[in-house]
Amino acid sequence: MQDDTPASFLTAESVLALPKSIFWLLCIVITLIILTAISLYIDSLFQKRKRRKLCIPTAIPQTDSISSFNAENFVDSISNTKVILFAGATTTSIPVNLIVNSAISNAQKSRRTLLVDLDIERKPIENVFEIDTSKNLISRQKVPADSFLANLSLFPASYFEDSTDINIETIIDSHKKNFDNIFIYCPALETLPEKDQIIASAQANILFSDSNEQLTRMNALFEQKYIVANFTNTKQLHKSA
Repeated sequence: MQDDTPASFLTAESVLALPKSIFWLLCIVITLIILTAISLYIDSLFQKRKRRKLCIPTAIPQTDSISSFNAENFVDSISNTKVILFAGATTTSIPVNLIVNSAISNAQKSRRTLLVDLDIERKPIENVFEIDTSKNLISRQKVPADSFLANLSLFPASYFEDSTDINIETIIDSHKKNFDNIFIYCPALETLPEKDQIIASAQANILFSDSNEQLTRMNALFEQKYIVANFTNTKQLHKSA
């Protein structure tokens, strides 16, 4: 009877009939292919879980007390997220020392950090870090200013004060590749006409409110955006800000 089996078709008998060296080489190749496929599959599952953890909206966390805030521990927990918005309902909602300590703690861990100050009314960041923003020094190209700390750069509020065509989302996107983390300090988000643009620029959000009424309004602003934590009753820290 004529054998119609294609010459290239490997049967168990034909494999076993191969010289021993070629047989073991074939076994090694097949094993490597299987291990590579398993490794790629596991890695894809890990990356998917990581993206879900960082980017996909989750249930709003339970409100925390601001007195329990620990800058070092907190920034460690969110350091894998590139752009983080510290959003307040009003200018009294976020103590300045909270955002400053968070940025310093992050930079001291050798993470390249950019702190963007959107508190145009008070301009606290440039005062704390003694940034000279006199008219002849203000960056018209929106280049971050260096601070006195390694790994920490700043966008003082004065950079945005006299500009009517500023697109925060575009500015943030253009600097993502240069920093490990970008912290946006916006203590009066509710009052800003650009609030939708600011919210769109962030990947994770931390909300601060003086009251439960403010907290409800802030959560409504963010809809399905990723909220890391809510803090209320922040007035107790205003004197130390």
